[in-house]
Amino acid sequence: MMDSISMYCKDHFLIIENSFMLEKIDIKSFDDIIISHEFPTRKYKFYLFFTQPVQYEPSKGWINRIICSIFSHNNNPYEIKRAYYD
Repeated sequence: MMDSISMYCKDHFLIIENSFMLEKIDIKSFDDIIISHEFPTRKYKFYLFFTQPVQYEPSKGWINRIICSIFSHNNNPYEIKRAYYD
């Protein structure tokens, strides 16, 4: 099952939303963005760096609160690193 991700702007924040949580990023806090592509594997990497921490908000449900809590405590709040396959 593929997790759908939606991104939109609201109240000067970039919101990245999936089925478990929201990631709120202040638009003014973007410091650096690095995008890379690994040929021939069709893998794309996105590194986003910020001057203010990312705010994590869980979706409804106690399982989502646990996942969000674990995710926010195990990651650097000033960066987002993601990899996607085409």
